[in-house]
Amino acid sequence: MTSTFTEDVAHYFTGYRPVKGASDLAKYWAMYQSEGRTTHWIVDYAISEGNEAVVEFAMETTTPEEPTPAVLRGTEWYVFRGDKIAEVRAYYTWVHGAAPSKLEEFPYAERGYPATETR
Repeated sequence: MTSTFTEDVAHYFTGYRPVKGASDLAKYWAMYQSEGRTTHWIVDYAISEGNEAVVEFAMETTTPEEPTPAVLRGTEWYVFRGDKIAEVRAYYTWVHGAAPSKLEEFPYAERGYPATETR
């Protein structure tokens, strides 16, 4: 994973402290997948221009304590330096055990988004 990041990469989150540095960011995501958690990411939509890109995503996750999939929807903005990720700004709200994180009344199915809430 570190090969996809610049050495000084910074990943910013809403509600959490940023994770900085390629090694620390790779360790963070490896830790996130540990302890029996399973996570499935879906990129719903992406736009890129120059050295920047934005994705709209759905993340479906389960844990041993919560085997029913929880779905988080959000967006991430990326800045690239060469062919590596230099910055990520993640925008989402996550409350584990709450209703799926999504735009209320947004026509996901009609727009062709994966129906993650029905899995």
